[in-house]
Amino acid sequence: MSDARLSTLDRAATLEAMGREHFDLVVIGGGITGAGIAREGSRRGLKIALIEAADFASGTSSRSSKLIHGGLRYLERGEINLVRKTALERKEIYRLAPHLSEPRWMVMPMTGRTMLYSLRLAVTTYERLGAVERKDGHRAWSGSTLSEEEPVLDRKAFPHALAYREYLTDDARLVLANLRAAT
Repeated sequence: MSDARLSTLDRAATLEAMGREHFDLVVIGGGITGAGIAREGSRRGLKIALIEAADFASGTSSRSSKLIHGGLRYLERGEINLVRKTALERKEIYRLAPHLSEPRWMVMPMTGRTMLYSLRLAVTTYERLGAVERKDGHRAWSGSTLSEEEPVLDRKAFPHALAYREYLTDDARLVLANLRAAT
């Protein structure tokens, strides 16, 4: 809108005013996808209208895992391009908004070496596709290292573990940051 604002307070008046304007792009949905599209369109100089049925980030964005994952689960399905795309997007979010994405180690206990090697191969592929820096690369733990890193883990049941990086976020804050950037 010509007087760029983020508001759901006077919806009827806002929609009426929007009906009298011309937009280059109309985005339906004020979750992370819609907010990201609006931000990118605005960055490219487009005049954007974003329409949300309820409140920004009130749908799927408010009920996610709170992780900006790089798509490790898609690797198992052979969706290599999707893994690369999501992992690189995650890296970009961290670059643009480090205050909204916190690196966290995810630890996966392993019952045996075969499982450890199999997952390690998958995570190595995942990290290469996502251009993960060496300092953030996965770690395989066993023996005294595992005891030190995860002291309460039942080492008889799980003699090995693999730790890899994911990024924790507050989805609603990330949506609002994108919307503010779009305006």
